Amino acid sequence: MLLILMTVKNWTPPSSADIQTIIDELNISIKKAAHMARIGDRTFKQWLDPTDLKAPSQSAWAIFEYEVRSMKMGYKNIDHLFEVLESNYRDQKN
Repeated sequence: MLLILMTVKNWTPPSSADIQTIIDELNISIKKAAHMARIGDRTFKQWLDPTDLKAPSQSAWAIFEYEVRSMKMGYKNIDHLFEVLESNYRDQKN
């Protein structure tokens, strides 16, 4: 199980431009990005609308960032990263 510890203190949601930059950088669709954040497409599209005041929730954004980090490390997604880590751990135990 993945445990994410977060603090509300000093957290500011990303701007729509920041989010769009990440999507462009990774060359992923809005549908894929929404899945990575564990939210619906419509909600994710609201994140991208600079006139919409609906900011990303801290938990959805944190999950999205972990997915992005795992992809930048060369894994398909965070689940793939954990599978590799668990496999390496089992191999070292044996």
